[in-house]
Amino acid sequence: MLTFTDNFMAARWGYNNAILYANHLWTISYEEQVYLFIPWVLLFLYRRKISTAGLLLLGMGLLGTFIRAFMIYRGANHPDIWVLPFSHFDSVLGGIVIGLGILDKPLKKIPNLFWLALGILALWQVTQLPNVQKIQWELMLTYPLVGIGTSLIIYSLTQGNLWAISPLLRIKPLAYLGKISYGLYVYHKLGIDLAYRIVNQHIDPARELAYPATGLALSFLFTVVMSVVSYEAFEKFFLRMKDRFAIVKSRPA
Repeated sequence: MLTFTDNFMAARWGYNNAILYANHLWTISYEEQVYLFIPWVLLFLYRRKISTAGLLLLGMGLLGTFIRAFMIYRGANHPDIWVLPFSHFDSVLGGIVIGLGILDKPLKKIPNLFWLALGILALWQVTQLPNVQKIQWELMLTYPLVGIGTSLIIYSLTQGNLWAISPLLRIKPLAYLGKISYGLYVYHKLGIDLAYRIVNQHIDPARELAYPATGLALSFLFTVVMSVVSYEAFEKFFLRMKDRFAIVKSRPA
């Protein structure tokens, strides 16, 4: 984890991280590898025409798709495809396309609400496909649908004009959850475990409504509390440090 290679360890040995409640943090390694790579890609693409940049990104997508297909053909084991950046790249690539504005002209001809609905539909379609844990050819649909769905949702939300949805995104408690979202992700497994330790002592699992509802509520509460403490007492220090080096200041979309 200290060297940001935990995803490669997961690909080799599975989710066997010995640190409690941390076997999902291979994603941080994945993230840092992407952050190390993306600035150089953007530096290269910014110097090209939009059309050229689009073709280059398409080529990168096709290369990654070929690698994924080859891994499926060779009978790769889960989580190999899931944890490696060159086989699980679709959302990152979609984010670059949206960020560079490569599709702005065609997308802006149609109302944002349509793209939001299409993005949600793409993610719903993923739920109708087999789980990624099962290595099979349906994954050639699953990963692109996730990339398309998340990219369209992010695009539509950042463009605004979503009727009643846009005002909801400005509600301060929801915005604050966005600020502490790193902690929500990092600590949620611990929050869930603590919650169900309590719930299992007081509620019969056979109670089909009370048991999961109480477990969900307590899991959310514990995770939020830990995330708030982490953000206010720990993360803010590093965010302030980051601002000293930032050329473009971070801001809400």
